[in-house]
Amino acid sequence: GRRRHWVIGETVMSIWQGIGQVQPNGKSRRGVVDSFGDVASDLTSLAELQFQLLAVDIAESKKQLTIPLVLLLGGLVILFGAGAVSLFAVAACLQEFAELSVSASLGIVALGGIVISSCVLAIALLGLRKSVTCFERSRSVWKENVEWLKQLKNRNR
Repeated sequence: GRRRHWVIGETVMSIWQGIGQVQPNGKSRRGVVDSFGDVASDLTSLAELQFQLLAVDIAESKKQLTIPLVLLLGGLVILFGAGAVSLFAVAACLQEFAELSVSASLGIVALGGIVISSCVLAIALLGLRKSVTCFERSRSVWKENVEWLKQLKNRNR
């Protein structure tokens, strides 16, 4: 085959044209597919190492998240308690200003609270389903790509 030369800086780079043919010494040269297989192998290994690092980072972040999560849960408990008190306050206002009975004003406020919280929870659940579906699609495509790269690596070795 013919040899092509490129000058990069002061270094002369040369390749054989007709990649994959037998060299003059009788040995087969590595082709572009083999080189791509090596790159794919390296990319696969790099991705696997990246995910292992992510797992270690998540494990370490769990330790750092413990106190903030406990504080968050405590704050939510207090918020729920304050919400209950505010519902009683609204019921008291209904009783006083609308001249309803105690049971009627409590019933109206309870029903309103149930309707509002049901709507909020339904919207939250729909959002969670969509976000989980999005991650599932990404994870599925990632697995397919990794398997394809592994097959390419194994086929070209």
